[in-house]
Amino acid sequence: MSRKSPKSEVRSPKSFGSRADEPSALRQQADNSKKADEPSALRHSAVGERASCPFMGRTGGTPVPQAALPGVVADGDGSRITLQVVPRASRTEVVGAYGDDALRLRLAAPPVDGKANRELLRFLSEALGVPARSLELVSGQTGRRKVVRVAGITPSAARARLQ
Repeated sequence: MSRKSPKSEVRSPKSFGSRADEPSALRQQADNSKKADEPSALRHSAVGERASCPFMGRTGGTPVPQAALPGVVADGDGSRITLQVVPRASRTEVVGAYGDDALRLRLAAPPVDGKANRELLRFLSEALGVPARSLELVSGQTGRRKVVRVAGITPSAARARLQ
């Protein structure tokens, strides 16, 4: 014979983790206490405002301040830009800071037969307003971490144009 458990012990999958049986005042109080414990960088303080993520340096669409844009340093008569590249994105764009020493850049091109590297150099030449011949891929030909040398542009000008 099969043994059935009493109805009071059987819980539907929807009831697991739900607080349907708690009064709404207790739920509201619990929600408010969770918000107070969160870091302010992860909370949305106003409608339409986007929070930043302190873990990956992402900004969620808000512009990165020029002084906070890492990865652009002086190199001889030009600049050296350290990039963390994300290939096969929906569009090519600068996302923002990646850690303390690089910029995160999304590329629409796939990383096949150097297409992503060509797209990277084309995008940087257009964004920085320099000819493609003044750009050189120093390292990272086959990796996601790339270093590009740009001749004839100062680091502050490069940061301003990459905003």
